[in-house]
Amino acid sequence: MECLYDVLDDPDFPVIVAQKSAQIAWTETINNKIGKHAHIDPKGILVMFAKDGAARAYEREKLVPMIEATPVLKAKISTNRSKASGNTWDYKKFDGGFIKLLTSNSPASVKSTAAELMIVEEPDDANRDVRGQGDSLKLLEDRGDTYQNAKMIFGGTPTIKSLSQVEAAYAKSDQRIYLVPCHHCEEAHELDFDNLLCREYDDGYVHEVYGRLNPETAYYACPHCGGEWDDYHKNLNVARAKDKHCKGWVVRQRSKVAGFRFNALMSPFPGARLAKLKTKELEARKQLEQGDDKAWIAFVNTRKGLPYEFGDSDIDVEALKDKALEYPLRVIPNRGLILTVGVDVQHDRLHGIVRAWGCNEQSWLVDRFVLYGATSQKDDPVWAELEKTIWQPYAHESGAKLVASAISIDTSDGNTSDAVYAWVAKHQKRGVMGIKGSSSLDAPIYKAPQKRNRKHKDRSKAERYGVELYLVGTQAAKDLIVGGGENTGRLRLTQGAGAMYWPSELPEDYYEQLLGEIKAPHRTIKNRLIWQQKAGQPVEDLDCEVYALHAARRLKVHVLTDAQWQHYEQRLLQVDLFNQPDAEIPRTIPVKKKKRPKRVFGGV
Repeated sequence: MECLYDVLDDPDFPVIVAQKSAQIAWTETINNKIGKHAHIDPKGILVMFAKDGAARAYEREKLVPMIEATPVLKAKISTNRSKASGNTWDYKKFDGGFIKLLTSNSPASVKSTAAELMIVEEPDDANRDVRGQGDSLKLLEDRGDTYQNAKMIFGGTPTIKSLSQVEAAYAKSDQRIYLVPCHHCEEAHELDFDNLLCREYDDGYVHEVYGRLNPETAYYACPHCGGEWDDYHKNLNVARAKDKHCKGWVVRQRSKVAGFRFNALMSPFPGARLAKLKTKELEARKQLEQGDDKAWIAFVNTRKGLPYEFGDSDIDVEALKDKALEYPLRVIPNRGLILTVGVDVQHDRLHGIVRAWGCNEQSWLVDRFVLYGATSQKDDPVWAELEKTIWQPYAHESGAKLVASAISIDTSDGNTSDAVYAWVAKHQKRGVMGIKGSSSLDAPIYKAPQKRNRKHKDRSKAERYGVELYLVGTQAAKDLIVGGGENTGRLRLTQGAGAMYWPSELPEDYYEQLLGEIKAPHRTIKNRLIWQQKAGQPVEDLDCEVYALHAARRLKVHVLTDAQWQHYEQRLLQVDLFNQPDAEIPRTIPVKKKKRPKRVFGGV
C-alpha cells in the first residue's frame, strides 16, 4: 500500500488528510513537498494557517531555515524581504511558481489567489465563517478550481468529537491505518494506548500523582501474544511495517480522499518514549479525577491523535423518530391554538418551520418548507413565495383554519441582509420580526428591541430600513430545546408541559439537523460550554425551531393563563359547531382588561 509520500504525488488522490498527534514530523513532510515543487516541479502553493501569528512563526522557524539550509532552494528562493526581490514574509516567488502564506480569518487573503497546491495547517483552528462569506476551508479549496490536477492537503490534531474538521475529513477518506507487526508473534495491529502499560513500585511506594504505578517501567504489550516491547523494539517494529512481508498502511474503505491516522506511539522521537508518554497519561488522568479535564483533553488530542468526546448524549436520531406522532403534515392537532414561524436564510434558499402552540407551551410541528431562489435579491420571486407560504391558512382538526401570528426571520447573513431587511420592513405590522443571534452567551430567548432615535447619526443598516432588530438568546434557546446538560431538553419529553411533537412523515435529515450541534468547550471562549455546529452538518431545522420559539415568546405563549387558552379553544369549537370549514380563526388571543379586549400581537 502506498505510503504518505507516494500519495502526495499521486494524481488519483486530489485530497489528502492526516488526522495526527504531535511529534510525527508533519510540518517537515509539508516542507519536503514545498521544497520539491520549488526545485523540480514549480507551481503556485498556498499554505493556510488559522491566525497571522502561526503563519509568521512558520515562515520564521520552519520555511526560511529550510530554504537557507538547502543549496538548491537557496539558489531559487530569496529570503530577503525587499522590493527588489519582490518577496515579503508571506510571499516567496521562484521560477514558475510561488509560496503564499494565508490566514483563515481574512476573506481577501483566502479568496485572492488561485493555485494548484493548497495546504492547510491545523484545520480545526481555521475560521468556519470568514466574516459571513463561508468556511475558510471551502473558500481555499475553490482556489484550485481552474487547475486540472489541483491538490489539497490538510493535516492537524483533532479537537472535539463531531466538531473536528480533521475527524470529519478522515471519516470521508479511505481511512488508512498503520498496522505494526510484533517481533514476538509477527501478528500486526494498529498501535493503541490501551496497550501502554507499566509496573508497580517494587517496595509498595505510593506516589502522589501516579499512585502505585511507576511510569519509568513503561512497556508496550502486544494485544495478540502479550509480548513486551521496549522503545527500541517499538521503533524497530514501526519501521518493519514498511517491509513487503508486513502490513503497513491498510485502506479500510473506498474513497478518492487518502486519509492517514497517526498517534504518538508511532513516533521515534525522544518526546515519544514510552516512559514519557505513560507519565503524561498518568498526570492527565490524575487531573481528570480532580475535576480538571484540560490536560486529559490535550492528551487525547495531541498524544492519541483522537478527537475528545465531550459528554454522552442519551438521545439520537432513532430516538427522535420513535417519538414521532401519527398526524398529517400541514394539519394542526386539536390542542394547537397559535401558529408561529421560524425562517432561516441561506444564499440560495429559505428554510422554514411552522409550529403550533398550546397550553403549557406544548407545541406541534405543522409544516417544514424549503423555498429556493436568489435570496440576496430583493425582487426575487422567492420572497413572494415566502409570503404565500407563511400566511396560508392551515387546516385545524376542528375544521377551522389558522394563520400564523408571529414570524421570526434570520437577518445575520451579510450577503442577504439588504433583501431580508427590505422584506421585513414591508411586513412588520403583520407580525414579522427581523432577528439576529445575540453575542451575549447569557442573553434571554426573547428581548424587546432597544428603541433609538430614527435620526441617530450611527444608525445601523436595520434602522436605515426602518426595521426593529430583535436579538435572540440562541444559547438559552438551544439549552431549552436540545438540553444544556445530560437528560435535559424538550426533545426528550414525551408529553406534558414544554413537550415538542412532530409528525412521522418527516425525512431523516430533520432529526439529524435537530441534533446537529453539541455543547462543548470553545477554542476562543474560556471556561464556558458553547453550542457549536458539528463539522459538515447542516442545522437549518434547529435554527428554525429556535426562531419559532422566539416568535412564541414574543406572543407570551409561555405565560398565558388557562382562561386565555380556553377562550381561544372555544372560538375554534364554535367554528366547528356551526360547520364552517372555511372560516379563518383570528391570529390573536383576546385578553380581558377593563372589560375591553386586548390583542396580544399581530392583529387580524
